[in-house]
Amino acid sequence: MRIAVLADIHANVLALEAALRQARAEDCDTFWFLGDLVGRGPRPMDALQLLQEQRPEVWLNGNWDEGLLNDAFQDTFARHWQQVLEWQRK
Repeated sequence: MRIAVLADIHANVLALEAALRQARAEDCDTFWFLGDLVGRGPRPMDALQLLQEQRPEVWLNGNWDEGLLNDAFQDTFARHWQQVLEWQRK
């Protein structure tokens, strides 16, 4: 078993695609995701769908993911990042 450990995607689908290509080139057959799928990047739903297709055995939420899901946690972000999370909720 070869494990690919992914984290800090921040809705950057192009980077996620590149990481997945590399993982496959290295014959990885298991995926662990350690958080921060959303935030900053422009394509959170595409990143979510692509990661779900990999069926990670481990999937943790990072602080950005928690900020998207939890209003109280979002208050820990600077205002401009709060606006990004609000946009991604829609």
